[in-house]
Amino acid sequence: MKIRIARGLAALLPAAALFCAGCSSAGRANVSPVPGLAPALVSAPAAGRPAGRSKDPKKSLFVIERSLNSNVVHYDAQLDPDGRLDPKEPVIGYWVMLAEQGQIAQLNWIEQLRAYGFTTELNPSGNTYKMTLSSAPGRPMLIKNVGEDVRAEGLINGRPAIIERIYVKLSEGVLGPKVKTIEVHGTSLLTGEHSREIIEPD
Repeated sequence: MKIRIARGLAALLPAAALFCAGCSSAGRANVSPVPGLAPALVSAPAAGRPAGRSKDPKKSLFVIERSLNSNVVHYDAQLDPDGRLDPKEPVIGYWVMLAEQGQIAQLNWIEQLRAYGFTTELNPSGNTYKMTLSSAPGRPMLIKNVGEDVRAEGLINGRPAIIERIYVKLSEGVLGPKVKTIEVHGTSLLTGEHSREIIEPD
């Protein structure tokens, strides 16, 4: 499958969504427990942390960070009692408001539609899912169990890798913040080494 990396990532987080999304939870009607998560104060797990099997029904896949503030979007795999991806809802996404008190907040409908929402589709071959971010349809990821691990696989510099973190650097523009660079971080499936791709939007 041909993946158009630069354009897909450039569209990943539109400037308007980047500027407003996750700025504050004040007045957000969606600050409530996220399905599969306990309403508690949390701290962000280290990106790329191994997700060994345990009784925890969720495992961290990857995060999106921005230079605007320390609020981050987490994407977690949800597991059934056997440690396999839950067919009812294999992946969930939510804010961790680290710029405030570390509380969890749901994505609002605009964020789901334009910037951070996603779809999952079961692959006919078995318990793996294609995950596509709403604003990056040309860059799908594969969510899969690998032994006791659960991970998101995609492309970094055109080569297969485990996706762990996406960092968006913003600069001030006349009409508001603009995307300056997008960094995709992960682990190469070919070498096991850290992989990084820096993309400058057109």
